[in-house]
Amino acid sequence: MDRLVLEDTRAGHELCRKITQETRGVEHRVVEQRNETLHSSERWFVFSVDHEPSPTAARTAGELHDRPVVTISWAVPDKGVPQRGKRGNFWAYFPTNYDTTLTGILNAPWKTPEDRQNLTKSDFNEELVTRAAELVVDSIPNLFEEKDPGSYLTLLTARGREASQWGDEMLSEKVLQVAARRPSLPDQDGFLRLPKHLRLHPENLAPGWLEQWASHPGRPKNWCHHGVESRERRSRARDILEQAHVAPSSLREWLEALVSDRSVEGATCALKLAASVVETGNQLQAAEARDAKILLTERGDFRSPSAGRVFRRHGGVRLPNETTVYLHDAIAQNPEILHSLQVLGVEEANAAGRLRAAVTSGFARYRNNDWEDFWALARTVEGDEMVEVVKERHPEPESVLKVRTATGQFRFVRDCILAGPVVPDNGRRDAAILIDPVFHAADTEVLKALGAVDRPLPRMNPRSDAWFNDYSGVIYNRFCASLPPQGSRPRPSSVSLIGQDPPGPLHLLAELSADGRAAFTRELPDLGIVPDWRCMRTNGQGDVLRVESPLIWMLREQGMLATSIGVRRPNTAVSPELQVDGRLLPVADVAVAYARALGLPSKIHDVPAGLWSELAERADSGTDAAFVGDAYALLATSSPAGTLEDGRLFRCRVGENWEMQHSKSIAVTFEEDQYEVLLRDRVPALLVPTDADAHLLVDRFRFRVPSDLLKVVP
Repeated sequence: MDRLVLEDTRAGHELCRKITQETRGVEHRVVEQRNETLHSSERWFVFSVDHEPSPTAARTAGELHDRPVVTISWAVPDKGVPQRGKRGNFWAYFPTNYDTTLTGILNAPWKTPEDRQNLTKSDFNEELVTRAAELVVDSIPNLFEEKDPGSYLTLLTARGREASQWGDEMLSEKVLQVAARRPSLPDQDGFLRLPKHLRLHPENLAPGWLEQWASHPGRPKNWCHHGVESRERRSRARDILEQAHVAPSSLREWLEALVSDRSVEGATCALKLAASVVETGNQLQAAEARDAKILLTERGDFRSPSAGRVFRRHGGVRLPNETTVYLHDAIAQNPEILHSLQVLGVEEANAAGRLRAAVTSGFARYRNNDWEDFWALARTVEGDEMVEVVKERHPEPESVLKVRTATGQFRFVRDCILAGPVVPDNGRRDAAILIDPVFHAADTEVLKALGAVDRPLPRMNPRSDAWFNDYSGVIYNRFCASLPPQGSRPRPSSVSLIGQDPPGPLHLLAELSADGRAAFTRELPDLGIVPDWRCMRTNGQGDVLRVESPLIWMLREQGMLATSIGVRRPNTAVSPELQVDGRLLPVADVAVAYARALGLPSKIHDVPAGLWSELAERADSGTDAAFVGDAYALLATSSPAGTLEDGRLFRCRVGENWEMQHSKSIAVTFEEDQYEVLLRDRVPALLVPTDADAHLLVDRFRFRVPSDLLKVVP
């Protein structure tokens, strides 16, 4: 039918619609006039095929069973036609309720129920769907546009969306299966090829990268045309390739394809493109670009920039190291590609260039001997330049570079310490974290510039340390415990810890020996003390809980203190502010500010009972007359009641020997001459500091005055 006239003759509704069709091959022009005025003019492409149903299908065709041949047609709207951007429909000469992701109208004498609105699932209809899929794929060459080779893909069925009904689902699967066996995807020259002979570039490539890749005349042609690159087009191309068992290529493979012609031009294009990926792509894309073997060497082979083993000639002279691999001269001397080479870490073959290449290539695969070579190379570069080269690539070099320890193992700089006031250079203790003072003898200043320390330094952020999670958990629980019982418990992510960075690195405390920890604590900077932090809700609402800082928490958990009687845990020491004989109680060798932050006892009545009991035990086993007497005297005057319980034995000297006896058998004196007389006469004796101490022991603990016991000596 080429002409249709529809008239509405109702009074007040007069309308005359004239619809005409002009046909030229598969092209159909449909023009509509309303009351002799042009209303629309649309171009459609109609593809048809006659199909002879199989006997099996014919038996389920219903009223169509006697038709030996049926016609299937696919009408595709041209660009600009409203239906072009909409879902298509199944028609049985009139629209049905069955839509499809295929663009346009798919018309056939479908078997339908009496209402003619749906398609009956039958052998007949399934056979028509299969033949329709072949029609769709066979029509692709007629829809192909040379200026936009991938445009036809948006017309095809799309998999991935939830199918509306069985017909749409089956049509989508059949179209993909047929397309996988027919020339259906455009290659680099825009010719349709069998999918199994093509490769697909990786997704999420910048348009500029695609243009750069396609600009090389010698690029391989068996890659999909970049016209397939859009969300709708790529998904269809990917699904077709998947049916042909072809997976998308990696970015590395895509770059390496550019040098498959082994030309200088291809290598140059690949290098520029890889540098662009490194500069503007994400981290994974940059890593793949560096791994691609696209550096053309003088030997004619290709190497990866990530290896850091290909160099530009320095002054045109080959270095003594005959294993040096040089970049092809035509590339190395091209000024237009110098920036790209620098981005990829291809340096001049001088000491600084070699170091920069090593740093750029990374250290993930380094073993012990590689680190030895690295430090040997680093020493050939001026110290300031070496630090600059490392830091421009790795802003936190202490977490990347490894150093040799006194045990011969290699560890990250941040996990080691230089010889100094905390760890001596003789390696007798803490050798596992001591930076080898022999191997790194020439590196001390460089290492300090790279983050190594020989003592704790102010303002070091502890938040990335593993132990900080434990600290955060403890403080979070403490914060929750401080809230009203009826209040809601906040999530950990909604609670913040705020405070000034303390001295550090505190994570070394767990690695150091007891003596090392004590030395570390002693060297903490006075000006860097941070006694407390604040804990509060992230939104700033509610109360603020003042808590111990990470420094104080870590010192209590892992710290040790050097004291007057040896290395001890902080909770078993007293403050240097306490005026007491250091032989008797463990007076900490630590700055007063840290002693206060740790809550060390600074008054005699604050000394814990445990220290008094310990002092009594030490006095009971002592062999120094002055110490034993001073200890009992301090215990008598200052210890809590019950420390020196009634009926206990006391340490005393009998002649040349030390014994434990009851107080009523011991003569106490503060006079050394009298003490010597008691010893000469083998009277159990105790020497105390003052006359008041002697009287106190006599009055309270029933010690004897010397005259009482000397009288009864035969």
